[in-house]
Amino acid sequence: MAVNPSPFGPKPAFFDAAGAPDNTYKLFTYIAGSNTKQNTYTSSTGSVANSNPIILNTLGMTPNEFWFTASALYKVVLAPSTDTDPPSSPIWTIDNLRGINDPVATVTQDEWVQYGAAATYVSATSFTVAGNATTTFQIGRRIKTTNSGGAIYSTITNSVFGAVTTLTVTNDSGTLDSGLSIVSYGLLAAINPSVPATYAKSGAVTASGLTQSTARVLGRITAGTGAVEELTAAQVATFANGVPAGTIIDFAGTTAPTGFLACPTTATNISRTTYATLFAAISTTWGAGDGSTTFGCPWFTADYAAVQANANVGTNTVGQNLAHTHAMDADGRAVAKRVGSDSFDAKSVSAQADDFNYGGDQNTGSTGGAANLAAGHRVLKCVKL
Repeated sequence: MAVNPSPFGPKPAFFDAAGAPDNTYKLFTYIAGSNTKQNTYTSSTGSVANSNPIILNTLGMTPNEFWFTASALYKVVLAPSTDTDPPSSPIWTIDNLRGINDPVATVTQDEWVQYGAAATYVSATSFTVAGNATTTFQIGRRIKTTNSGGAIYSTITNSVFGAVTTLTVTNDSGTLDSGLSIVSYGLLAAINPSVPATYAKSGAVTASGLTQSTARVLGRITAGTGAVEELTAAQVATFANGVPAGTIIDFAGTTAPTGFLACPTTATNISRTTYATLFAAISTTWGAGDGSTTFGCPWFTADYAAVQANANVGTNTVGQNLAHTHAMDADGRAVAKRVGSDSFDAKSVSAQADDFNYGGDQNTGSTGGAANLAAGHRVLKCVKL
């Protein structure tokens, strides 16, 4: 770890008002502006941390060298040997201290902010830091950790303070390991960030990775505030596509788009397991299938129009003509062709029997097909899975 000598020097000594060494006095070090302890180190290698507090020796000196973490701000507190931890009656407190020659002026701030205190490895997805750090490590915030296996990028899924702050994370890839050392958090907070976008005020999580087979997606679907929840594949698909399962669309192509199924042209049963999300949405509206493992898929007879349902969604309508009449003229006459003649005349219905060869009911010729069909363009009916 990169370190710099403390502003008191690498081997400082402390004395009381009478000039006597501060023998057995306690020297506490914290993150600047807080009561969260922050490590100092025993040498320029930054590999071994001092105790915190440091107990001064008979010369009023730190037993080991006194080095600060590079780029970190400290609060240093000197307290009598009889004081508590944390101190309640300190001799003095100095805040916002940096190590000697810490190149503050040349530090380039990137999107990651290094956390000053040490982290303790717990598991492949968890670690702890001293004190209450839940304000810094908010649920949903992005973090970067340095491990034996290299840098691991993660999203915080739980942040709880007890004796220490315990953090649970979802890793983009890889795992945390026992070599965990530096922890950095994203420059933007998860709650009330400065980016001009729509975001959740509380409990929001941005899950890493969009491949559902290798990453979990977290969010909140229950009304009100509360803990984050893991979203199902169906819920993720709904959010991603903005279309609920069971929605019927007209598609201009010849193959159903991703996430949709082309509706068959005859009654067809499909698997309740394979199409569980669709079954949850429409149940047996289009048929009960075998009653246990299959259900009816929405279907449309070829060249038939779909109509708005007043009731009985999933059933077929019966084709029919609008009721109508054929009018006769005012005195009941009909136009007919006289037998043996090529001419037409009009006579009353009662007179027709005398003048015409009437051989029973007669039908006109017909054209058309087997059903009443509306003219239009063909499209592919598809149902959202």
